[in-house]
Amino acid sequence: LPIYQLDINFDREGPVNQAVSILGEYQQSKYDSTSYNDEKSLVEKSIATEYRLFTEDDHSLSISGRYTGNSEYKDAFTGRISGAYRLSPNFRAHASFGTAIQNPTMTEYYGYSGSYVGNPNLKPEKSRGGDVGLLVESNDKHHSLDLTYFARNVSNLISSEVLDFTTYRSRAINIEGTSQIRGLEIAYNGKLADRLTAYANYTYTQAKDSKKAELVRRPKHLANVGLAYQITEKLGSNVNVSYVGKRIDTYFDELTYASSRVKMPSYTLVNLGVNYQLSKNLNVYANLNNLFDKKYENVLGYGQDGRNVYVGLKGSF
Repeated sequence: LPIYQLDINFDREGPVNQAVSILGEYQQSKYDSTSYNDEKSLVEKSIATEYRLFTEDDHSLSISGRYTGNSEYKDAFTGRISGAYRLSPNFRAHASFGTAIQNPTMTEYYGYSGSYVGNPNLKPEKSRGGDVGLLVESNDKHHSLDLTYFARNVSNLISSEVLDFTTYRSRAINIEGTSQIRGLEIAYNGKLADRLTAYANYTYTQAKDSKKAELVRRPKHLANVGLAYQITEKLGSNVNVSYVGKRIDTYFDELTYASSRVKMPSYTLVNLGVNYQLSKNLNVYANLNNLFDKKYENVLGYGQDGRNVYVGLKGSF
Protein backbone atom coordinates (compact mmCIF):
# COMPACT_ATOMS: atom_id res chain seq x y z
CA LEU A 1 0.00 0.00 0.00
CA PRO A 2 2.46 2.73 -1.12
CA ILE A 3 1.41 6.32 -0.38
CA TYR A 4 3.47 9.31 -1.52
CA GLN A 5 2.73 12.90 -0.46
CA LEU A 6 4.37 16.21 -1.27
CA ASP A 7 3.55 19.38 0.70
CA ILE A 8 4.52 22.83 -0.58
CA ASN A 9 4.10 25.90 1.66
CA PHE A 10 4.58 29.49 0.49
CA ASP A 11 3.72 33.07 1.56
CA ARG A 12 4.49 32.08 5.14
CA GLU A 13 5.27 35.56 6.48
CA GLY A 14 2.65 37.73 4.76
CA PRO A 15 -1.02 38.36 5.58
CA VAL A 16 -1.93 35.34 3.43
CA ASN A 17 -0.51 31.83 3.85
CA GLN A 18 -0.93 29.31 1.05
CA ALA A 19 -0.09 25.63 0.64
CA VAL A 20 -0.48 22.86 -1.91
CA SER A 21 -0.38 19.12 -1.26
CA ILE A 22 -0.08 16.38 -3.88
CA LEU A 23 -0.71 12.73 -3.01
CA GLY A 24 -0.35 9.48 -4.96
CA GLU A 25 -1.67 6.15 -3.72
CA TYR A 26 -1.58 2.56 -4.97
CA GLN A 27 -3.59 -0.21 -3.34
CA GLN A 28 -3.86 -3.88 -4.32
CA SER A 29 -6.07 -6.36 -2.47
CA LYS A 30 -5.87 -10.10 -3.11
CA TYR A 31 -8.51 -12.71 -2.36
CA ASP A 32 -8.11 -16.49 -2.40
CA SER A 33 -11.11 -18.74 -1.75
CA THR A 34 -12.33 -22.24 -2.54
CA SER A 35 -15.31 -20.54 -4.19
CA TYR A 36 -13.06 -19.51 -7.10
CA ASN A 37 -10.57 -21.41 -9.25
CA ASP A 38 -8.05 -18.57 -9.27
CA GLU A 39 -6.92 -15.80 -6.97
CA LYS A 40 -8.95 -12.60 -7.24
CA SER A 41 -7.62 -9.09 -6.86
CA LEU A 42 -8.73 -5.48 -6.80
CA VAL A 43 -6.33 -2.71 -7.81
CA GLU A 44 -6.93 0.96 -7.12
CA LYS A 45 -4.71 3.88 -8.15
CA SER A 46 -5.40 7.47 -7.24
CA ILE A 47 -3.85 10.90 -7.33
CA ALA A 48 -5.11 13.85 -5.32
CA THR A 49 -4.24 17.49 -4.80
CA GLU A 50 -5.36 20.14 -2.33
CA TYR A 51 -4.91 23.91 -2.25
CA ARG A 52 -5.22 25.72 1.11
CA LEU A 53 -5.35 29.44 1.90
CA PHE A 54 -5.33 31.10 5.33
CA THR A 55 -5.38 34.83 6.14
CA GLU A 56 -4.34 36.73 9.25
CA ASP A 57 -8.01 37.76 9.62
CA ASP A 58 -8.87 34.08 10.22
CA HIS A 59 -10.47 33.47 6.82
CA SER A 60 -9.71 30.21 5.03
CA LEU A 61 -10.33 28.39 1.75
CA SER A 62 -9.61 24.81 0.69
CA ILE A 63 -10.09 23.21 -2.75
CA SER A 64 -9.27 19.56 -3.38
CA GLY A 65 -9.78 16.91 -6.02
CA ARG A 66 -9.03 13.21 -6.44
CA TYR A 67 -8.86 11.04 -9.55
CA THR A 68 -9.30 7.30 -8.88
CA GLY A 69 -8.69 4.43 -11.29
CA ASN A 70 -10.05 1.00 -10.35
CA SER A 71 -9.55 -2.41 -11.98
CA GLU A 72 -13.21 -3.39 -11.60
CA TYR A 73 -15.08 -0.08 -11.71
CA LYS A 74 -15.14 3.03 -13.83
CA ASP A 75 -12.54 5.68 -13.14
CA ALA A 76 -13.94 8.54 -11.07
CA PHE A 77 -13.17 12.14 -10.13
CA THR A 78 -14.31 13.63 -6.82
CA GLY A 79 -13.80 17.09 -5.37
CA ARG A 80 -14.46 19.28 -2.38
CA ILE A 81 -14.45 23.00 -1.62
CA SER A 82 -14.67 24.42 1.88
CA GLY A 83 -14.14 27.77 3.51
CA ALA A 84 -14.61 29.86 6.61
CA TYR A 85 -15.09 33.59 7.13
CA ARG A 86 -14.49 35.49 10.35
CA LEU A 87 -17.55 37.74 10.74
CA SER A 88 -16.41 39.27 14.03
CA PRO A 89 -14.20 38.35 17.02
CA ASN A 90 -17.04 36.18 18.34
CA PHE A 91 -18.55 34.70 15.14
CA ARG A 92 -17.04 32.62 12.32
CA ALA A 93 -19.13 31.14 9.49
CA HIS A 94 -18.06 27.97 7.67
CA ALA A 95 -19.37 25.87 4.78
CA SER A 96 -18.33 23.05 2.47
CA PHE A 97 -19.58 21.13 -0.55
CA GLY A 98 -18.21 18.03 -2.21
CA THR A 99 -18.68 14.73 -3.99
CA ALA A 100 -17.48 11.28 -2.94
CA ILE A 101 -17.39 7.70 -4.15
CA GLN A 102 -17.25 4.46 -2.14
CA ASN A 103 -16.32 1.32 -4.06
CA PRO A 104 -17.52 -2.06 -2.74
CA THR A 105 -15.09 -3.88 -0.47
CA MET A 106 -13.38 -7.14 -1.39
CA THR A 107 -15.88 -9.23 0.61
CA GLU A 108 -18.89 -7.36 -0.77
CA TYR A 109 -17.66 -7.96 -4.31
CA TYR A 110 -16.38 -11.56 -3.95
CA GLY A 111 -18.13 -12.73 -0.76
CA TYR A 112 -16.66 -14.98 1.92
CA SER A 113 -17.38 -18.52 3.20
CA GLY A 114 -20.63 -20.08 2.02
CA SER A 115 -23.04 -17.79 3.84
CA TYR A 116 -22.02 -14.42 2.39
CA VAL A 117 -22.25 -14.51 -1.40
CA GLY A 118 -20.31 -12.17 -3.65
CA ASN A 119 -22.13 -9.76 -5.94
CA PRO A 120 -20.14 -8.78 -9.06
CA ASN A 121 -23.06 -6.57 -10.16
CA LEU A 122 -22.53 -4.13 -7.29
CA LYS A 123 -22.15 -0.49 -8.21
CA PRO A 124 -20.07 2.07 -6.28
CA GLU A 125 -21.83 4.43 -3.90
CA LYS A 126 -21.83 7.99 -5.17
CA SER A 127 -22.70 10.94 -2.98
CA ARG A 128 -22.79 14.71 -3.02
CA GLY A 129 -23.51 17.06 -0.20
CA GLY A 130 -22.23 19.67 2.15
CA ASP A 131 -22.68 21.59 5.35
CA VAL A 132 -23.06 25.13 6.61
CA GLY A 133 -22.51 26.34 10.13
CA LEU A 134 -21.64 29.06 12.60
CA LEU A 135 -18.97 29.03 15.31
CA VAL A 136 -19.65 31.23 18.35
CA GLU A 137 -16.73 32.00 20.69
CA SER A 138 -16.33 33.87 23.96
CA ASN A 139 -14.11 36.95 24.10
CA ASP A 140 -11.31 35.04 25.85
CA LYS A 141 -11.72 32.03 23.46
CA HIS A 142 -12.20 29.73 26.46
CA HIS A 143 -15.66 28.65 25.30
CA SER A 144 -17.01 27.87 21.83
CA LEU A 145 -20.28 26.58 20.40
CA ASP A 146 -20.47 25.29 16.83
CA LEU A 147 -23.82 24.72 15.07
CA THR A 148 -23.72 22.86 11.75
CA TYR A 149 -26.42 21.69 9.35
CA PHE A 150 -25.41 18.91 6.96
CA ALA A 151 -27.07 17.20 4.00
CA ARG A 152 -25.98 14.38 1.70
CA ASN A 153 -27.61 12.52 -1.22
CA VAL A 154 -26.31 9.00 -1.87
CA SER A 155 -27.06 7.00 -5.01
CA ASN A 156 -26.59 3.22 -5.10
CA LEU A 157 -26.16 3.06 -1.32
CA ILE A 158 -24.62 -0.33 -0.43
CA SER A 159 -26.68 -2.43 1.98
CA SER A 160 -27.40 -6.16 2.33
CA GLU A 161 -30.20 -8.66 1.76
CA VAL A 162 -30.96 -12.23 2.85
CA LEU A 163 -31.14 -14.72 -0.02
CA ASP A 164 -32.19 -17.81 1.96
CA PHE A 165 -33.52 -17.62 5.50
CA THR A 166 -33.03 -21.36 6.08
CA THR A 167 -29.28 -21.25 5.38
CA TYR A 168 -28.65 -17.59 6.34
CA ARG A 169 -27.17 -16.88 2.91
CA SER A 170 -26.92 -13.16 2.23
CA ARG A 171 -25.15 -10.70 -0.03
CA ALA A 172 -24.43 -7.02 -0.49
CA ILE A 173 -26.79 -5.03 -2.72
CA ASN A 174 -27.33 -1.48 -3.92
CA ILE A 175 -30.40 0.36 -2.64
CA GLU A 176 -32.17 1.72 -5.70
CA GLY A 177 -32.62 5.43 -6.15
CA THR A 178 -31.21 8.22 -4.02
CA SER A 179 -30.99 7.99 -0.25
CA GLN A 180 -31.07 11.24 1.70
CA ILE A 181 -29.21 12.01 4.91
CA ARG A 182 -29.94 15.25 6.74
CA GLY A 183 -28.98 16.42 10.18
CA LEU A 184 -27.85 18.99 12.71
CA GLU A 185 -24.78 18.93 14.95
CA ILE A 186 -24.09 21.06 18.02
CA ALA A 187 -20.62 20.97 19.60
CA TYR A 188 -19.31 22.74 22.70
CA ASN A 189 -15.70 23.06 23.87
CA GLY A 190 -14.72 24.91 27.02
CA LYS A 191 -11.98 25.63 29.52
CA LEU A 192 -13.73 25.59 32.89
CA ALA A 193 -10.59 26.17 34.98
CA ASP A 194 -6.83 26.20 34.58
CA ARG A 195 -6.67 22.39 34.65
CA LEU A 196 -10.25 21.45 33.78
CA THR A 197 -11.66 21.31 30.24
CA ALA A 198 -14.99 20.03 28.95
CA TYR A 199 -16.68 19.12 25.69
CA ALA A 200 -20.17 18.08 24.63
CA ASN A 201 -21.78 17.34 21.28
CA TYR A 202 -25.15 16.25 19.99
CA THR A 203 -26.10 15.05 16.50
CA TYR A 204 -29.58 14.63 15.08
CA THR A 205 -29.68 12.58 11.86
CA GLN A 206 -32.56 11.74 9.55
CA ALA A 207 -31.57 9.03 7.05
CA LYS A 208 -34.09 7.67 4.54
CA ASP A 209 -33.95 5.71 1.29
CA SER A 210 -35.64 6.68 -1.98
CA LYS A 211 -38.94 5.22 -0.70
CA LYS A 212 -38.76 7.34 2.48
CA ALA A 213 -38.07 4.27 4.66
CA GLU A 214 -35.64 4.80 7.52
CA LEU A 215 -32.16 3.41 6.86
CA VAL A 216 -31.09 0.64 9.22
CA ARG A 217 -28.56 1.04 12.04
CA ARG A 218 -28.52 4.83 11.90
CA PRO A 219 -29.60 6.39 15.21
CA LYS A 220 -31.45 9.68 15.07
CA HIS A 221 -29.83 10.87 18.29
CA LEU A 222 -26.15 10.71 19.29
CA ALA A 223 -24.57 12.58 22.18
CA ASN A 224 -21.25 12.76 24.02
CA VAL A 225 -20.05 14.70 27.04
CA GLY A 226 -16.64 14.62 28.64
CA LEU A 227 -14.32 16.20 31.19
CA ALA A 228 -10.52 16.23 31.28
CA TYR A 229 -8.56 17.16 34.40
CA GLN A 230 -4.79 17.67 34.47
CA ILE A 231 -3.92 16.35 37.95
CA THR A 232 -0.23 17.25 37.75
CA GLU A 233 2.02 18.57 35.00
CA LYS A 234 2.50 15.00 33.70
CA LEU A 235 -0.58 13.12 34.97
CA GLY A 236 -3.97 13.62 33.31
CA SER A 237 -7.41 12.06 33.64
CA ASN A 238 -10.68 12.08 31.73
CA VAL A 239 -14.25 10.79 31.86
CA ASN A 240 -16.62 10.38 28.91
CA VAL A 241 -20.34 9.59 28.69
CA SER A 242 -21.73 8.60 25.29
CA TYR A 243 -25.35 8.06 24.30
CA VAL A 244 -26.64 6.19 21.24
CA GLY A 245 -30.36 6.53 20.54
CA LYS A 246 -32.88 4.05 19.16
CA ARG A 247 -32.40 2.80 15.61
CA ILE A 248 -33.96 0.38 13.13
CA ASP A 249 -32.52 -3.04 12.27
CA THR A 250 -33.73 -6.18 10.49
CA TYR A 251 -34.88 -9.15 12.61
CA PHE A 252 -35.08 -12.72 11.31
CA ASP A 253 -37.64 -15.10 12.86
CA GLU A 254 -36.26 -18.68 12.77
CA LEU A 255 -39.73 -20.18 13.26
CA THR A 256 -41.52 -18.42 10.42
CA TYR A 257 -38.43 -17.77 8.23
CA ALA A 258 -39.60 -14.19 7.85
CA SER A 259 -37.83 -10.90 8.42
CA SER A 260 -39.17 -7.70 9.90
CA ARG A 261 -37.90 -4.29 10.94
CA VAL A 262 -37.48 -3.76 14.69
CA LYS A 263 -36.40 -0.83 16.81
CA MET A 264 -33.26 -1.44 18.86
CA PRO A 265 -33.06 0.19 22.34
CA SER A 266 -30.83 3.12 23.16
CA TYR A 267 -27.79 2.75 25.42
CA THR A 268 -25.36 4.88 27.41
CA LEU A 269 -21.70 4.09 28.09
CA VAL A 270 -19.32 5.57 30.67
CA ASN A 271 -15.56 5.47 30.06
CA LEU A 272 -12.64 6.52 32.28
CA GLY A 273 -9.04 7.25 31.33
CA VAL A 274 -5.68 8.28 32.74
CA ASN A 275 -2.43 9.20 30.99
CA TYR A 276 1.12 9.96 32.07
CA GLN A 277 3.80 11.81 30.10
CA LEU A 278 6.93 9.69 30.52
CA SER A 279 9.03 11.97 28.34
CA LYS A 280 8.65 14.68 25.73
CA ASN A 281 7.82 12.11 23.05
CA LEU A 282 6.33 9.22 25.03
CA ASN A 283 2.97 8.95 26.77
CA VAL A 284 1.48 5.94 28.58
CA TYR A 285 -2.30 5.66 28.93
CA ALA A 286 -4.97 3.37 30.39
CA ASN A 287 -8.67 3.38 29.54
CA LEU A 288 -11.48 1.68 31.43
CA ASN A 289 -14.31 1.34 28.90
CA ASN A 290 -17.95 0.53 29.59
CA LEU A 291 -17.51 1.16 33.32
CA PHE A 292 -20.93 -0.22 34.30
CA ASP A 293 -20.67 -3.32 32.07
CA LYS A 294 -23.62 -2.28 29.87
CA LYS A 295 -25.07 -4.99 27.59
CA TYR A 296 -25.76 -3.56 24.14
CA GLU A 297 -25.72 -4.30 20.40
CA ASN A 298 -24.78 -2.12 17.44
CA VAL A 299 -25.96 -4.85 15.07
CA LEU A 300 -28.94 -6.99 16.09
CA GLY A 301 -27.72 -10.34 17.44
CA TYR A 302 -24.07 -9.30 17.88
CA GLY A 303 -23.24 -8.31 21.45
CA GLN A 304 -20.49 -5.76 22.09
CA ASP A 305 -17.68 -5.82 24.63
CA GLY A 306 -18.55 -5.52 28.30
CA ARG A 307 -16.29 -3.80 30.80
CA ASN A 308 -12.73 -3.76 29.39
CA VAL A 309 -9.34 -2.15 29.96
CA TYR A 310 -6.85 -0.89 27.37
CA VAL A 311 -3.25 0.03 28.24
CA GLY A 312 -0.89 1.50 25.69
CA LEU A 313 2.04 3.69 24.74
CA LYS A 314 1.86 6.68 22.41
CA GLY A 315 4.98 8.08 20.82
CA SER A 316 5.64 11.12 18.64
CA PHE A 317 8.77 11.88 16.64
